[in-house]
Amino acid sequence: MYILQENNEIKTFFKESENAITEESKRVEARVVKALQGIGKQNFRNEIVDTLKQLEVEEKYAPNGKDNFLLFSFASEMVDLGRVNLGDYVQTLAVQNALDKTFGSCNYDFYDRNALIYYDSKHSPLRNNAVVVMQGWFANLNQKWLPNDSLKPVYVGTHWTNGTIQYLRHLLIYRPHYFNGLEIGCRDLWTLENCYKLGIKAYFSRCLTLTFPKRVETPKQNKVFLVGIPKEWLQYIPQDLIKDAEVIEQQSVRLDGVYMHQRYYEATSELLERYRNEARLVITRALHCAAPCTAMGIPAVLIAKDPKENMTRFTAVDGILPIYTLQDLQEGKVDFNPCILDIEDLKQLMLENLKMSIQKARGEKVDEEKLCEIRKGIMEYRVCKNKMVNNVEWGGGADSCLVVLNKNTWKENFEYSLEFVERYKILLDLLPSAKQYKKIQSVLDIGCGKQYLRDVLEQQQIPIQKYVGIDLYPHKKDTIICDLNNERLPNVGSFDLVVCAGFFEYMYDIKGVLEQIFDLKPFYILCSYNFSNLSLVHNPIWVKDMVTQKEMLDYFMEAGYNLFAYKTDENKKYLQTGYFLFASRKVLEIS
Repeated sequence: MYILQENNEIKTFFKESENAITEESKRVEARVVKALQGIGKQNFRNEIVDTLKQLEVEEKYAPNGKDNFLLFSFASEMVDLGRVNLGDYVQTLAVQNALDKTFGSCNYDFYDRNALIYYDSKHSPLRNNAVVVMQGWFANLNQKWLPNDSLKPVYVGTHWTNGTIQYLRHLLIYRPHYFNGLEIGCRDLWTLENCYKLGIKAYFSRCLTLTFPKRVETPKQNKVFLVGIPKEWLQYIPQDLIKDAEVIEQQSVRLDGVYMHQRYYEATSELLERYRNEARLVITRALHCAAPCTAMGIPAVLIAKDPKENMTRFTAVDGILPIYTLQDLQEGKVDFNPCILDIEDLKQLMLENLKMSIQKARGEKVDEEKLCEIRKGIMEYRVCKNKMVNNVEWGGGADSCLVVLNKNTWKENFEYSLEFVERYKILLDLLPSAKQYKKIQSVLDIGCGKQYLRDVLEQQQIPIQKYVGIDLYPHKKDTIICDLNNERLPNVGSFDLVVCAGFFEYMYDIKGVLEQIFDLKPFYILCSYNFSNLSLVHNPIWVKDMVTQKEMLDYFMEAGYNLFAYKTDENKKYLQTGYFLFASRKVLEIS
């Protein structure tokens, strides 16, 4: 304790702090001494206080130097369905593997994922406030997966089904602050989008099954596994692959005898070891087969059983694996000779995010700027032939990975909702008074989708003689198809009003698109946009390089347009969309 003897003030302060330190723990004293070394008189008090706070956290969450974590078991699945999806246990193993790698030796207990509301720490070897990583698929109709107050939930790798989203929408009406202080690390982009709509702070964490350690390649790894592939699909798979392939059922498993959690846990572990030691190729329709195999360095082909999976659960591997559909399989578009992918850099980002998310949930200090950069790296990660690239589009053949500068992030099977109708109503409210409606006889709707704007115009009895809709996809027969990320605006004539609702977020060159719109010389331009300097979150399906409010205003001002009206959607807590109407200066002079 030589450093304490050198300064009486430090010695006095340490004595005052004695009650906060466990006498039997010599490591506490050592940590305080270490914190004091090299510290000047000016800031030594703050350093000691910070050290004691850290020790308090460790004593609460990591008694005896070990961290306490609750892992998921799935007894209710067997009771309700009569079988177990081993993919759930793959996720449990992934969480345990990630925690071991991040925190070293930990204390673990298991509890049913669908009954967390009933968890009682008195009957668990873990102390109160055990951390539970909410990696998984949450769809229990009674919503008993919601953790009670004796647990410390950390939402990483979370997927909520549509039914769960509907339940949370009602929950937040009565308990609007339920998720305050929490950040939802979403496993997929669908869950992320719905968190935004609910006003819940969220980010794209991907799935922890992508963090399994990479295998060492050996000559014994020469088997093809068909995991969960229906018999009727086999006719479309090359016969030389099927000939000696082994068929595995992973998603609906019932072992003989009474359900025992440990047996399914061990069976899943053994199955993963088989993939690791024997597989040269895995063809599957199971996300939690394709993702861990990719992490282990096993070539994997993932085929969605229905297109909705592309936009929901399977976006966990967005930018990493090509996601094929049954139609792709039937049309011979599946590459059955995929590359071995190296995602070690992604794993490091995901493990660091997990560590810092847990530390933050415990009340420990974390570098928020660093955490934000890590999460941005996870969201924007793209892999191509062992390298990170931007905007990857996958082609056929083992060596074909085509880099496309402007890959469209808007998907054809996006589910439109009434929210789009409300967006148009908000925009039309910005239009000038009824006297000036006479100047608006023609409308160009860019990014028209299902042409909800046309319906709203009719509902509000706004007389329009000419309506033209342009979109990337033909949702309506008369829609003009144009990819404005890679093509110029077609020659469609002149218009009084141009509307761009929910469109600019998907444009790589907003200024270039606006210049084409300005060339049409419309009287008015109605737009919505989420400015990079105003939105508190960034939707990962938007392009990365968003513009600021000043940049957007400058584009219009330079082209001879003034801001006529502007408002924001105050009902959305984190994703406040800006709605604005620009008017040509010539029109304003005439008016």
